[in-house]
Amino acid sequence: MADTSSGHRKLYMRFALLTAGIFLILWLLQSVFTRSFYRMAAERTARRTADQIAAHSRSEDLFEEIDRLSTENALLIFVTEQDGTILYSSDSYKSFYYSYGNGDGGTSNPYIYDDVMEWQTGNYRKLPDGYGDFLISLRNNDRGTTELKTDSKYICGRYVELENGEQAILYIGTVLNTVNPAVSFIRGQTFWTAFLSLVIAAAALYLSEKTGIQWLR
Repeated sequence: MADTSSGHRKLYMRFALLTAGIFLILWLLQSVFTRSFYRMAAERTARRTADQIAAHSRSEDLFEEIDRLSTENALLIFVTEQDGTILYSSDSYKSFYYSYGNGDGGTSNPYIYDDVMEWQTGNYRKLPDGYGDFLISLRNNDRGTTELKTDSKYICGRYVELENGEQAILYIGTVLNTVNPAVSFIRGQTFWTAFLSLVIAAAALYLSEKTGIQWLR
């Protein structure tokens, strides 16, 4: 009987150590790695989208494809001429502003209303701040691509050839600060999944002792 009690104590001690180890690993993953992994995923999505658009750039439905990709991936996308003249622009909020082009000069669209702005067919919104630095970086890169990154933003771009043979510039930007709500959501889900798993394991351990079934030795 003493051996059995000693065995149970060892089993409970191992379970407690396992529990502590699991929560320590979760804390490390959430505090150190999750945010970095999520930011890397956001950057990878922007680069993959640039590849998809470049492969689709000579198609008639290029702009429809840009709208789809910007909405699905929460990206800001511009296609411009070499001097920065906007050929097309899109972001994940564009679908909310159907009133653009309804005869009011676009004034009901808060993105593009500007008294001194020259209206263009694809001009959904103005060029972002720092676009000039982006163009300089792109022109100075022999590969015809560029990447710019700060603590809050990631931007990538490249030259693309349009259906008419014109060479245009593709700009894709994403805001990295938006990872915070997603990381918090993932953190909460991970914690509660681990907690419930441990509760179930503890209940199974308790029932096994009561019924005389030894799950672990």
